[in-house]
Amino acid sequence: MPTVTGRVVKPSGGSAGAGRVRVRFRLVDSNGRHVTQAWDTNAGRVIVDYEDVDLDAEGDYTIDLPANVDIEPAGTRWSRVVMLRGNEGPARSLIVPAGGGPYDELDILDEAVDPLPTPEPSNELDAAEVTSPVTGLTGDFGLKAIANTVVTVPQLARPVYLFGVAPLQLSADDEVCGAAIAPTGSTSLAEAVATHQAQRGGDPPVGGLLGDPVLTCSPWARLPANSPGDYQLFAYASAGTVDVEASQSGPARLVVLGV
Repeated sequence: MPTVTGRVVKPSGGSAGAGRVRVRFRLVDSNGRHVTQAWDTNAGRVIVDYEDVDLDAEGDYTIDLPANVDIEPAGTRWSRVVMLRGNEGPARSLIVPAGGGPYDELDILDEAVDPLPTPEPSNELDAAEVTSPVTGLTGDFGLKAIANTVVTVPQLARPVYLFGVAPLQLSADDEVCGAAIAPTGSTSLAEAVATHQAQRGGDPPVGGLLGDPVLTCSPWARLPANSPGDYQLFAYASAGTVDVEASQSGPARLVVLGV
């Protein structure tokens, strides 16, 4: 029979040593319930109730135990407990291999180890951004693609959100400009899934006057489930030209977020 060894220490960390402390091995089923009688198929004998072993002066023990595969009913395992003056300590479940050994009890534990937590997956599915200016996009209320801002929406059985941001500046007085999200290759505002027109202060607000500071447009859209495709960030203006004043600290960006 394989040999199993182990050491019992006090809560303080010192050796339990010989004395009133003993180690008891009993068979349990897969639910941890005591199996009062089992059959050792290798030795042709009955295993009754439990087997005890004493500690030596250093708190070590050695015991020969039938391998679990040789025990009927199948699925039984050894439960090791420390006995002190008739009181039982915490139990350890062991699987004794067939042959080989000796085995330290710590190497044959059958205790489930909690897996490391799995980080929550990011809900950012794709992203693209531009960190340098894009100038001279002509205005006529048509969509002007902002290069390098294409994102891909995967095939998903749940909605996704598209969030864009574009810092814009006009070249003409009394004109308006804005940013849009639309499928790649789009040219008309009618094709956009989201638009956001630049506004400046005033009553009523007036769009993007010449000399205004950079006006940030932030279009966003909710796409229903099963809406795969490539989408891009666009600029538009009523006349003149519109510049995308992108920079490292203020990029033009398009992001796909899942829910």
